[in-house]
Parts: sequence; C-alpha cells; structure tokens
Amino acid sequence: VLLAIVLLITDYTKPKIKSEKDLVTIEGKLLDYNFVKGNKGYRNYTIKLNNYTNTFKIDADFIKYFSKASFEEHAYNIGKVKISISKKDSILLNSQSNKRIFIFSFKSDDNNYLNEKETIKEHNNRLVIYASLFFIIAGSILIYLGIKTRKRN
Repeated sequence: VLLAIVLLITDYTKPKIKSEKDLVTIEGKLLDYNFVKGNKGYRNYTIKLNNYTNTFKIDADFIKYFSKASFEEHAYNIGKVKISISKKDSILLNSQSNKRIFIFSFKSDDNNYLNEKETIKEHNNRLVIYASLFFIIAGSILIYLGIKTRKRN
C-alpha cells in the first residue's frame, strides 16, 4: 500500500506535459555527454551544453527512443543542438541548484536523436496509476486477511 502511495505521489508531482506547447526549446553547443550502462538494466544518459550550468538527463523511460548509435557517430561534429524541457523546469536553468533537468527532445540541424512526440506519449503513460491501484487493492486484501486470521487465533 505504501508503494502505491509513493507511485501516485511521484506521478502527481511530475510536470504536466500534454503537447509540445508545454515545452521550452533551448540551444547550445554540446560540451560533454555521459552514457552509463550499469547492472540490471541501469542506464544514466546525461548531456552538458555550453550556455548552461545544469546537466540535462534523458529519462530512463525515454532511453528506448534515443538514437544513441547515430548520436555517438556524429557527437564530435555536432555544432549547436536543441533540446526541449518542460516549462516548469525552465526556471531551474542556470540556477544555484544546478539540478538535473529531464529532456523531451534532442536535435541537431541534421538529426533528431530524441523525438518529443514519443517522449510526451511515454510521459503520459497511465501504467503507474494502474499499478498503484493494483497495489492498493492487493495490499488492502492482504491486510484484511491478516487481521481476519489474527482474530481467529
């Protein structure tokens, strides 16, 4: 039940992105990138741009839409890139917190490495809510059966 509550809070507090109108596009020269592939499917993809102190991160749910091979092939020849972030996160740009900001699209003049149409659709996936409801129902049933069993003993 607690897991379900955490999932619901996480889903409720994430930025509301319904279309490209809810995003802000920024540009900059690619300074650095880091692609970490760890154990058990862990992946952490981050990007740094010259005009921003923030680190930009590709959400784990969006990695399947990222054209990593194409990007790595062109990475050192890319001039300016454009990335889209949520309007809510745009207030964090170059702020003291240097918080990581999740990106919804990543493009150069010649290539689209991460498409916002796919990421927005994934961002709005309702699976978390359905899983939360399942955990609430299953947890409640288990709690009820546990209380009922104790009363018999």
